[in-house]
Amino acid sequence: MHNLTGTEKQVIQIEVWSDIVCPWCWIGKRRLEKALDKSGNADRFEVRHRAFRLAPNEKTEPIASALARKYGRNPDEMFDHVEAIAAKEGLEYHLRGTLYGDTLDAHRLVLWSKSHGKQKDLIEAFSKAYFTDGKSLFDHATLLELVQGTGLNRNEAAEVLAGKSFLDEVKKDEAEARSIGANGVPFFVIAGRLGISGAQPPAIFLRAIDEALK
Repeated sequence: MHNLTGTEKQVIQIEVWSDIVCPWCWIGKRRLEKALDKSGNADRFEVRHRAFRLAPNEKTEPIASALARKYGRNPDEMFDHVEAIAAKEGLEYHLRGTLYGDTLDAHRLVLWSKSHGKQKDLIEAFSKAYFTDGKSLFDHATLLELVQGTGLNRNEAAEVLAGKSFLDEVKKDEAEARSIGANGVPFFVIAGRLGISGAQPPAIFLRAIDEALK
């Protein structure tokens, strides 16, 4: 790997298009983090969340019924498969009984949290609440509770939710995803030129990280 020091160091951006309720996104996030740690150059990279909604403008409903309608079959096998893969990454998933729908407000808060240096913390809090604890991310009370738990200002977050702050940013992120051919998530762009689609194994991320450092 390439360990650089002094004035040679420049921050390299990793953009991650993801949805809070996408089970593969948290898995992909964890695999990326493992690759960064293994590279020995994690401090050279800045990870930036980019919004992508899997169910824009759709009503909130149980995930089981949403997937059954989408795929035309009982999703139990899918749940078992994803939960097993998540466990191998050290993540605890309980997908049955969770809700599914438009994550616009959750994304708005994640984008807002960046200027407060808490974006990674808030994504982790939302992900654990949803996938592990079975909480809804579709009501403001729960979102604000999770915001407060990360040390962010609850009143400021409430103002974001009450208005239209970061609505344009969400739409801009989604438009950019379409422009680069990202039709699903997670989707990673490293150093503005290396694209990785899906929750790939850490070795794939590691190769891209090494390439970006050259």
